[in-house]
Amino acid sequence: MLCSGPLAIVQGRASTSSGRQAARLFSVPHMVQQETTLAYLESQVAAALTLRSSHEYRHWLLLYVRYLVN
Repeated sequence: MLCSGPLAIVQGRASTSSGRQAARLFSVPHMVQQETTLAYLESQVAAALTLRSSHEYRHWLLLYVRYLVN
């Protein structure tokens, strides 16, 4: 479920160190991982809304809701 749009373009330009940052999550407690994931998903929803990208907003909102349900 890849998403394309203005948010994806901005993320592509800023993702040079995201792999290293994501790898650091494995060394933190599970609760911190969950909180970090929630914060990330919430920021993606907010960014898509700010960019008025309805396709990306729906994409991130669905992922956020699925994460909350699980």
